Amino acid sequence: MATAEQREQFRLDLGLDNDESVFPDDEIDGLYARAEATHGTGTDASDAYALLLGVRRLRARAVTLTDYEQGDSSEKMSQIYKHLAEMEKAIEARYGAAVALQTSTLRYGKLRSHRTRRAEWPDA
Repeated sequence: MATAEQREQFRLDLGLDNDESVFPDDEIDGLYARAEATHGTGTDASDAYALLLGVRRLRARAVTLTDYEQGDSSEKMSQIYKHLAEMEKAIEARYGAAVALQTSTLRYGKLRSHRTRRAEWPDA
């Protein structure tokens, strides 16, 4: 369940000016419930994941938009899908950074081995 502040921040991050017509409160609460089930309550990763789920939902809605052209007027509605794809990439980067901070990482590697000496075979 999202708080009022999280709902407002969610809409502002998507550029919706706190308009409930695109994302009603119960829909945002559902997105936050999914995010908190994955990453825990009140973490930056859960906020970023809820935002990522919201953008993916907007992209799913934008698939149905088509271009319109008649006479001198035209509307390129398919560009909305392209712009949402770019926005999704930026939010995925934010989500990846939040997950990296939340989880500990371990790096390991192999040291280079020394070259073995080659035995010289003068008669070979």
